[in-house]
Formats: sequence, C-alpha cells, structure tokens
Amino acid sequence: YIGVVKAENGVAELAADVNARRKAEYERISKQNGQPVAVVAKLAAEQVIKGLPAGSLYQSANGSWQKK
Repeated sequence: YIGVVKAENGVAELAADVNARRKAEYERISKQNGQPVAVVAKLAAEQVIKGLPAGSLYQSANGSWQKK
C-alpha cells in the first residue's frame, strides 16, 4: 500500500483510493491462489520496492521510512 510523506491538497484522498483498489485486487488474487491477503500484499510490496527509482522513500515492514 502507499502512504503519504508530504500532505498536499488531495494527496491523502488519492492514496486512499489507490490503496482501496490495491486491497480489492489483493483480495481477488488471494482467493484465486488460496493465500492470505497479507501474503499477497507482502509479495506485491517487494515487487514495487524493487521497481522504485533510487532516492525514493518507502515504508519497511517494521514501519520505518527508508530511502532506496
């Protein structure tokens, strides 16, 4: 899921919309593959983080913000 680092006009709403769509897709994939939603989300996060450009911020599994 995505988080907001710097709140600007409309950013929180956009993040909430993206996260709702991701959750729905993760739920679909979890049902299709018989895996918990948390497992699907973790695997997706790993792929997203791999694709981030250098200098991007991401939140690690322990909740701390990291810079790639």
